[in-house]
Amino acid sequence: MTTTVYNADWVLPISSSPIKDGVVVVRNGLIISVSEHEQLKDNYDSVVKLDGALLPGFVNAHTHLELSGLKGKVTSTREGLSEWLHRLNDQLETYVTEKHEKEIREEVENLRQVGVVAIGDITNTGITYDILRNKRIGGVVFREYIDGLGEEEMGLPDFVSDKIGSSLYVSLSPHALYSTSKVLLEKILKLNKDNNRKTSIHWLESLEELDLYRNHDGPLSNLLHRLWPCITSRYEHSMMNHKHFQEEYFSDQLILVHALESDNQLLKRYKESGVNIVICPRSNYFISGELPPLRDFVSQDISFAIGTDSLASVEDLDVRKEIVLIRENFPEISAEFLLKSLTYNGAKALGIDDQFGSIEVGKSAKLVHLNFDKVHNNVERYIIDNFSNLSLEVIG
Repeated sequence: MTTTVYNADWVLPISSSPIKDGVVVVRNGLIISVSEHEQLKDNYDSVVKLDGALLPGFVNAHTHLELSGLKGKVTSTREGLSEWLHRLNDQLETYVTEKHEKEIREEVENLRQVGVVAIGDITNTGITYDILRNKRIGGVVFREYIDGLGEEEMGLPDFVSDKIGSSLYVSLSPHALYSTSKVLLEKILKLNKDNNRKTSIHWLESLEELDLYRNHDGPLSNLLHRLWPCITSRYEHSMMNHKHFQEEYFSDQLILVHALESDNQLLKRYKESGVNIVICPRSNYFISGELPPLRDFVSQDISFAIGTDSLASVEDLDVRKEIVLIRENFPEISAEFLLKSLTYNGAKALGIDDQFGSIEVGKSAKLVHLNFDKVHNNVERYIIDNFSNLSLEVIG
C-alpha cells in the first residue's frame, strides 16, 4: 500500500477550522489522517512539504460540457433569457455534438488545471460519460429531457445505471418547467427518487420565466412558440404550476440551478425545504446583466454551490472566476462561506459529499494545493482576495 504524507503551511478541511502546519496522510487515493504536524512528526520518515495551503478539490456543480464547441460563438447583449436562447438555438440548428468531441475532451482536461475534481454535467447525448470517467473526474452526469411540454414524443429508460465510474454517477434531469411536460417531469422525479438520485432543473433564470409561469405570456413564450408552434395551447394542462412544484417537490433531493429571481417568500421555502441551490453568476451576467440575490441568501443563512454553466455563456469553465465576481460585488460575504460554496456545498448538492467536498478521513485524496510563500493569519481571506493570482495544482 502506497502512503504519502503532505505537510502544508495550512490545511483547510472546510468541515472544520484551518489547521496551521497541517498534515494530511493519504493511502491508495483516500485520506487516512488529518492533523497538526506536531502530532505526526515522528510517525513517518518521508514527508512532502508544501508551501501555502491544501484544500479539498473544487466542485463545478453545473456545466454543459457537450456545448464546448460553442465557445465564443454566442454573443452577449444582456437583453435577457429569451434573446440569448434565440441566439443559442440558431447555433444549435447546425451543431452536431459528436463533431466537437475534441473540444469537449480539451475542456475536461482543463478541469484539473483549475482545481475541479468533481462536476455536475448536463448532457443530451451522453457523450461525456466515457470522457469524464477516463479522466477520473467525479460527480454526476445528468441526462436531460426536453419535450416541448409534450410536443415531442420522449420516453424514459426503464432503468439507468447510477454508476459509470468509481466516483461518477448518472441521473436524469428535466430541463425546466417551461420546456419539460408535467407528465415527463413527474416520471423523472419519481424514477430518481426511487433510485436515490438527485434531480437537477433550471429554475428562475430570468424574470421572463416568472412572467411565463404567472401569465402564460411574454418574450419567453414567444420564443417557445417559434420552437414548438402549438406549445402555447399546452401551458394550462401540460406545464407544471410553479407553486405546485415548490409545494410538492422542493426537498434536499432537488437541485435548483440559477434561482436568479428569488424573492423573500421563495428564500423562506428554500430554507425550510433544504432544497439545493447552484448559482452561475458569470452566466447570469452574460445573459441578462444580473447577479443572483446573494446578499439575501447569506442574510437568511441559505447555502449555495457554484457552477459555471456552459461555454455558450461564459468564456471558460474556471470556477474561481465565479468567486472573484462574487467577491467584487458582495464583499461582505465571508471568505469561509465562499470556499465552502466551492467545495462542500457542491458535493452535498450532487449527493457525493461522502467522497468529496472536505478533507476528512475516508474521503477522496484529490486535493488542491495553492502555492504561496507567506503564512497568513487569516488564510481563508488571503486565498479569496488573491484567488486569481495564486498558482494551483491538483494532487492525488
